[in-house]
Amino acid sequence: MHSQNIDLQNELDSLKNPQNVINILKSQTNYVEQGEHLIIITMPNSTSSATSSATSTGQ
Repeated sequence: MHSQNIDLQNELDSLKNPQNVINILKSQTNYVEQGEHLIIITMPNSTSSATSSATSTGQ
């Protein structure tokens, strides 16, 4: 219990720094500050982008 209280107090102390709050906000949301740009990279859906072709040698 004492260790948990220390951990919580350390987290509270960290949140007193506005830059730490902004860093958490940015890492968990799409928040950007003025002058910044947000880039979202997505992976193509493997089922919609996959193509298959059948070939025949005709021999």
